[in-house]
Amino acid sequence: MQELLENDSIISQSNREINSRDSYEFIYKYKEGSDWIKVKLILIEKDNSVFKIIYIAGINSYDKHESLAEKCINTFKIL
Repeated sequence: MQELLENDSIISQSNREINSRDSYEFIYKYKEGSDWIKVKLILIEKDNSVFKIIYIAGINSYDKHESLAEKCINTFKIL
């Protein structure tokens, strides 16, 4: 995360809730070869563990598939 913050790659960061559990969301971008990649990283803490949910897509197709990714993300439950 520190590297992302130093490179100004963070697009947004916010708190959110997934199935009644508090979580933290980062959206950032990075360059891989000649392509830009956009990432949604969600961190959920429970019992001294951190769970990650990640949605990754090319920057040009990210918005096209984000609603489907959100439907999937919202089904996650930490038991």
